[in-house]
Amino acid sequence: MKTEDVGEITKKINPIEIIKLLVEVDKQAAAALIAGLAVAATVPIVRSWEINDTTSLIIVGFVLGGAIVLKVIAAIFGADPAFRLHRIVLGWLLIAIITLPILTMFTSAVMGNVSPFNPVYCQTRFWRDCNDVEEELANERAARRHGSAPATAAAPAALRSTDMRMMSLQAAPDASLRHGRKVLVQFAGLIDRERMRAFNRELARRGWDVPESDKGGQRTQKAAGVNEIRYGDTRDEPSADLLSNDVNDITPSSQRTIVRRDQRIAAGTLEVWVSR
Repeated sequence: MKTEDVGEITKKINPIEIIKLLVEVDKQAAAALIAGLAVAATVPIVRSWEINDTTSLIIVGFVLGGAIVLKVIAAIFGADPAFRLHRIVLGWLLIAIITLPILTMFTSAVMGNVSPFNPVYCQTRFWRDCNDVEEELANERAARRHGSAPATAAAPAALRSTDMRMMSLQAAPDASLRHGRKVLVQFAGLIDRERMRAFNRELARRGWDVPESDKGGQRTQKAAGVNEIRYGDTRDEPSADLLSNDVNDITPSSQRTIVRRDQRIAAGTLEVWVSR
């Protein structure tokens, strides 16, 4: 194959050249196609679970901004044959830079907590710590839901509707399994801080040793997609099973917890991992 033929082929598969040719053939159709691709990429993300208006606007701006950048680059480098290699490298680089974030956001939107990527609201605010973003969004949502500041949010319905006297009577035989067991709480997702405080206080009220229960536990992305009770010493397994029942009664998550052993955990310590 001649060098000239190779040059023609590489020129035709260059993404900038393709966009340029499309714009030259029919500018209105090209504009409609670019806008349509932007909408097609954006709508599934915007409509996915727990994405607010601000996050949606950031996504739309990112996608449309990427389309505009591609069009400008095509106009600048598309006509000069001296920039053939530059067009190829720059074109595919821009495609990757714009497409990869869209794909990761789309994956997170579709897969939810089991996605290998951060939640969409964290990806669109990549310059901030994801735990801080979740904390802020969760508390804002709680404030809107209750019509007041998150600090005055009501306890979960499961707590309000419980007959405390009957619970105390039923808990008596299990007191030895709770006594002296330290419970560490980790959580992730859009669960507001006041709800976690109520959750921690209720565990403490049932007899578990929950250090600094008024702080509501530790928010960490390691808990994303996880709803588990973990223990290390085999002698703590009955306590872990009981803790799992207690957590499932009052969990702020929509998922029930499972119990599993993690030998790295010290004897007498149990870990609660919840996410939403």
